Amino acid sequence: MKIQTIFNAAVLGSLLFMSGCASKAVYQEQTGFLDDYETLISGSSCSKDQTVYMYSTQDLHDFKKVTLKAVKVISAIPQNEQTDEQKKLYELITTYVTLALKKAINEDSTLSLADKPGKDTLDLELAVSVVEVHLNDENWNQCSKTALGVNVVTYGVYMDDAVRILIESRISTEDTLQAQSMQIIKDHVVRAENNTLNFENVKPALDAWLKDATKSINTIRELSAQ
Repeated sequence: MKIQTIFNAAVLGSLLFMSGCASKAVYQEQTGFLDDYETLISGSSCSKDQTVYMYSTQDLHDFKKVTLKAVKVISAIPQNEQTDEQKKLYELITTYVTLALKKAINEDSTLSLADKPGKDTLDLELAVSVVEVHLNDENWNQCSKTALGVNVVTYGVYMDDAVRILIESRISTEDTLQAQSMQIIKDHVVRAENNTLNFENVKPALDAWLKDATKSINTIRELSAQ
């Protein structure tokens, strides 16, 4: 392996910080967004944020352009069972995160947003969902997929303050996967109000993740040159 480039889930999100280190990531009920969950391994350092990642074997130092597809929302609620309010929530999340991330990339002095893939372009795909965290478990990644919305199944999970935003990321170059990651925004509880989940309930967690959204892109580029 030529380099050990770190790609954060957070948007590439806030650099691979972890509160609990494990030699192998263990998942329950994955969303299916990532190509291969078996290749994910725990980060090499521990801090408050939770992230796992895989490594790139390509020198990405000169990749300064980024394409971004519309951020996907994985609701875990069948489409034919989604309420109008839930569909509106998912559309708001997609629009908000996509536009905010494009703005962050455009404002970064070393990156630029590209309209289409190219030889010098990093292609970014993201998904937003929620999980039920099991706070008493030794490893942070002991979590279960749950629904992005309150129903008879998830009501108790939301009332127990056990729901968190999950960000999953894939980055590719010319259709070749270079890195992928998962991040639970553990410090921001997703609470429902009056048995309803609104955009205001998820926005603080999304904003926390977006705050350092471009750091991982630059980390990939710099570390891959070493």
